[in-house]
Amino acid sequence: MKCKIISIFLLVLLSITTTACSNSSDSKIESSKTQALSGNNLNPAMEAYKTVLQNNTEFYSTDSKKKVYLNDFLTNEELFGIQFKVTNFTVLDVDGDKIPEVVLELKENDFYEVLHYMNGEVYGYIRSYRQLENIKIDGTFGWSNSAFNNGIGQLKFKPDACETENLGYYDANKTDQYFIDNKPVTEETYNSFLKEEDEKKDAVWFEFTQNNLETALSASSTQARTTAETTIPITSDNKTVEENSNIGDNVDTGKNQFEKGYYDYKGTINNNIHIQMSIYPSGQDIVGSYFYEKEKKEINLKGKAGNNEIVLYEYDFQGKNTGIFRGTMNTLDRIQGTWASPDGKKTYPFALDLASNLPEVEYGKRYGVPEGDQAVEDFVTQIQSYVINNNKEELAEQIAYPINIKVNGKVAGIQTKDDFISKYDQIINANFKQVISNTVTKYLFANYQGIMFGNGKYNLWISEVVTTGVPSKLMIISINN
Repeated sequence: MKCKIISIFLLVLLSITTTACSNSSDSKIESSKTQALSGNNLNPAMEAYKTVLQNNTEFYSTDSKKKVYLNDFLTNEELFGIQFKVTNFTVLDVDGDKIPEVVLELKENDFYEVLHYMNGEVYGYIRSYRQLENIKIDGTFGWSNSAFNNGIGQLKFKPDACETENLGYYDANKTDQYFIDNKPVTEETYNSFLKEEDEKKDAVWFEFTQNNLETALSASSTQARTTAETTIPITSDNKTVEENSNIGDNVDTGKNQFEKGYYDYKGTINNNIHIQMSIYPSGQDIVGSYFYEKEKKEINLKGKAGNNEIVLYEYDFQGKNTGIFRGTMNTLDRIQGTWASPDGKKTYPFALDLASNLPEVEYGKRYGVPEGDQAVEDFVTQIQSYVINNNKEELAEQIAYPINIKVNGKVAGIQTKDDFISKYDQIINANFKQVISNTVTKYLFANYQGIMFGNGKYNLWISEVVTTGVPSKLMIISINN
């Protein structure tokens, strides 16, 4: 999403009748990309965004269901129990109504807050990274529920929610798997559609600074300045995966120790950066992902493994190589070696210990449920938020009754939601809450009994539950507190 495009992006933000973008250093206007805007609507919108982003005016958070100042929204931990930090922002027309939105990139956990001007007010809508991938200059973007369900969409806003209008999507669970405008198409046609989307210009992102905000959101400026002069786009000069594709050529894959299944590791880079990694043998390759525990954003991996060596190169969703792991291993229990930047100028030691193994599992079907792997992790993330925020009623809705749980140290049969709610404080004790709150919602352990979330003796299990006359759904089947 971060790109080298330098555009006359400020034109979108001023009371001018056209908008333009360019990827040239002199920022010349591309007349074919111009778009009519209403000056009457544009100035109030930009002024409203500006006062919200400067923390001078509240906006309506559709997720918190209330008006809130930006700084409070970022720090009050009401959403998912975490604090956010705005790192970058972009301004573009996301929904095609000729009035730009402001999209804020949030850390931690990789969310976006989309600010939309409507009825004289600014509304905020939070979206996860998977709901708003690779945003293009025309406001379209990619979304992904899993490797088996993903597509291209555009946002549509309501006062209480925003929805993704699917322009095209892939769903492996349907008889017709490829769709454009909700009509089935051939795989070839769909791939052409994806290629056209990929070739669009990426959104221009700017560092979230007061100077950039003043420049980008000034509705009173009488003279447009180019973004090359006043703002700092986020850029990347990394090599592509293809350019580094010979890294593992010397690895003898015929002696690969890995067998079919997921291998989950925990460890560090440079002895102090904690990471988790999950890899899977696929033909002659090793594929998977890893994330920094602090950020929890998955980074894709692909490489080779031999008898006692492994090479994995990491890359972003645009296929740009962002680092290389070169390691050795006597057994699969421990991998250690060196992580290096693509140009080799930065190197750090890394060490990984095997945390769990899911043998004989098909790739992309880690949890073995019809909804897909991402649906499981999304469900667990929601459960975690209920526990963090003491949302008794919502948590009670996710449990399959009857269920046996320890209440004040003794096992008791909980028959109904009301029964659970009445004993909530004895069930969700401080130790259990702390473990559930701090457990990462990725790379979960699973077996024939279900899917475990938690650590040690404090955990809960979820599984597909079938109720007569009701479609099967993911529910909590066990709570170990």
